[in-house]
Amino acid sequence: MKIRIGFAIFLSLFFLLSCETGQKNDQKETPPEPVQTKFTLKDFLTSNKFLDKKVDSIFKTLSSKQKVSQLIIASVGDKKTDNFKQVEKLVKNKIIGGVAMFRDAKDTIKRRIKILNNENTNIPLLFSIDGEPGLINRRLKSNIVSIKNTSDLKTTTQVKNIAEKITNTLVDIGIYQNYAPVYDLSYNKAIINKRSFGNKPETIKKLGKAFINETQKKIVATVKHFPGHGNVKGDSHKQLVYIDGKLKERELFQSAIDDGVYAVMVGHIAIKNNKKYNTNGLPATLSKNIVTDLLKNEMKFKGLVVTDAFTMKAVNDIPNAGIKAIEAGCDQILMPENPETFFNSVLKKYKTDKQFAKTVDNATKKNIRLKICLGFFDHPKKQKKSQSKAKTYTFKGHVDKYPVKMTLHIVGNSVTGSYTYTNNNITLRLGGSIKANRLVLFERNKANQKTGKFIGKMENNTFSGVWQNLKTKKQLNFSLKSS
Repeated sequence: MKIRIGFAIFLSLFFLLSCETGQKNDQKETPPEPVQTKFTLKDFLTSNKFLDKKVDSIFKTLSSKQKVSQLIIASVGDKKTDNFKQVEKLVKNKIIGGVAMFRDAKDTIKRRIKILNNENTNIPLLFSIDGEPGLINRRLKSNIVSIKNTSDLKTTTQVKNIAEKITNTLVDIGIYQNYAPVYDLSYNKAIINKRSFGNKPETIKKLGKAFINETQKKIVATVKHFPGHGNVKGDSHKQLVYIDGKLKERELFQSAIDDGVYAVMVGHIAIKNNKKYNTNGLPATLSKNIVTDLLKNEMKFKGLVVTDAFTMKAVNDIPNAGIKAIEAGCDQILMPENPETFFNSVLKKYKTDKQFAKTVDNATKKNIRLKICLGFFDHPKKQKKSQSKAKTYTFKGHVDKYPVKMTLHIVGNSVTGSYTYTNNNITLRLGGSIKANRLVLFERNKANQKTGKFIGKMENNTFSGVWQNLKTKKQLNFSLKSS
């Protein structure tokens, strides 16, 4: 009997040990969780611990200056005079996180993006543009699309074809954010009108979704102008405008958010006679009630919040407007009047105000997250296609008897720059190419028309050759020395 009991106990112990061993073997055979290291735009709005970890790893390496810079978007091409040199300086000094490009020839913008990318030693730059279907031809001074107005588009097929053309053009240039489409109703004749898909909400939702989906196959779409510019009177470029009462266009933006748009542009639009959403005389861009409480919390928008341009009259006379916009919850401040001054004011507050610093940090991380998902960190050549560093030359001398000063920026075979007649301060832009030491440069006037051509050689610190008037064919000799 004792023998049987002992044998039974032995069998039980053997069975338990076998089970434990089997469990351990099963545990050993369980494959480890795959680690995601590459990300796309589809990951941007998702909950992803691997993406969070990559954002944090980059964020921890940044100085306070670099963190602040990510919130500031400067611009090139929207000024009366060419400000490219000033923006180059902002890039070199790590003051901005991106550049909005305006009104220039497509090839010129492409060359300038290459130059800025090569000079940038900060977090990769995000280039953007106002690429609405009705504006893109003017912005790039090219016939990208065959329509004059967004309102000309009536079907989703038309919208997809136009969005594809615009997006492919922007990617080729190096632009990865489009400030389009307009989601406002078309009632406002002063500024929206034919820039919209119309005055029927269901049409805007349907056509807008088609534009967003086609655009976001490769770059970032940005719906605007939240919380709605279609039901207001006036133009926020010229004055502060008001939504009086109910937010009638809110549902349009909610549909874009539900459809997965990656960015929302908030307009400089005040709200009155609305107990819950009153902005107390300030534009929505500066209202935490609108940006954080409504857009982010109530409407559940997790993407990038961009302000409308800070050069607009509706906002640029308000003291500390940019600081207020950051406090309201905006992730990017578009086109501050003086980017360097604004940067310094943000940096000062960042270092002394913990709550403000936390808000800036959150916005910085969102900008980094977007740039990761655009592939800027995995594929640096996507932003910096040329391995050649930008070289800058300054020359002084004469075109015939006329004294001039010339600055040239050379990246690979591309050349951009400008020259000034020092006797009357007339400045003309230059663009062209260099092969060996031979340069061919075309000059352009303020209307972006080619007016002259330099053909010459650059050797022994001298650039010399012949200038030709393209209209009269008259030729003048020139000789310039490096200074």
